[in-house]
Amino acid sequence: MKDQRWHRWSMLTMTCVVALWATRPCMGLVVSEVMYHPLDMGETLEFIELYNTQAVSEDLTGYAFTNGIQYVFKPGTIIGPKEYLVVARDPAALEAAYGISGVHGPFTGRLSNDGERIELSNDNGEIIISFQYDDERPWPASPDGTGHSLILAKLGGDPEDASSWSPSTFIG
Repeated sequence: MKDQRWHRWSMLTMTCVVALWATRPCMGLVVSEVMYHPLDMGETLEFIELYNTQAVSEDLTGYAFTNGIQYVFKPGTIIGPKEYLVVARDPAALEAAYGISGVHGPFTGRLSNDGERIELSNDNGEIIISFQYDDERPWPASPDGTGHSLILAKLGGDPEDASSWSPSTFIG
């Protein structure tokens, strides 16, 4: 009888922990693509793409890239479920080059062609995304100036691990 209650208590506790972890804000927000060394037009086509893996919208009001680049999201910035959001150094140039719209920015600073740490903080200043990319092995070489971007190939993978990333299939 005592073992049965202990088992139920353990299962309830585990269920609560999983439920709380799954509903934590930003757990489903990832950096899904980085263009750190574009082929043409120098640094104007640099960008970072966020992806919301969750089934609910994420309010990015007050969130900020605080390392690598500097950019604060404006009030009312929402990324919908399963949607992408792009932040660029030169939004107009990026929209014209890729035929897209709704690009955020401009960010200040620049993405290092040699690799660096990128951090996104929430409106309380807590770092919610932090990873470092590189241009040396074992990281993919083609995003370093050939026109390919760096793509997070394993959404559930560790963004600190080079094997979680791959070059984009197409140039530009």
